[in-house]
Amino acid sequence: MIKALKILAVFILIFAIIQTARIYCNGSTIPNYKYRGIDGAYHSKNDLPKTPVIFVYFSPDCGFCEKAIPELKNLHKKTSYINFVFITNQKFEKMVIDFIESNKLTELTNAILIDEKDSFPVDFGLGMVYSTPTFLLYNKNGNFVKKITDYKEIKSIKI
Repeated sequence: MIKALKILAVFILIFAIIQTARIYCNGSTIPNYKYRGIDGAYHSKNDLPKTPVIFVYFSPDCGFCEKAIPELKNLHKKTSYINFVFITNQKFEKMVIDFIESNKLTELTNAILIDEKDSFPVDFGLGMVYSTPTFLLYNKNGNFVKKITDYKEIKSIKI
């Protein structure tokens, strides 16, 4: 029994180390990704302009995601050079159009992507625990700047 517990403890430790490494290794620059846009075309890192970018991982049924939109629009008015990329899970695809229209997301971006394989959390180094909305900020060189999970912190963004 003690041997089994030791093996389990080692497994948990190794798993924790791997998850931590994923977060810090994947989070240093914009990773290579390929997601389908609501326009039907596939988009990748190569499609981004050389400007700061904020990836917004959202869910159309998330109240906090909806509350974040006015904050993002205010930020956009102050810093129009920031590029916004919205990404949601495929299971919400049918709800996305209503969310886009009701929140007038096209005022912020046309880059609204569908994560068909539910790979965004791994691709962007979020590990196993993440929430919506999650905002990932990268500077104009594609280097990671900051992760925000509380939409109220959007006011403090400086890139």
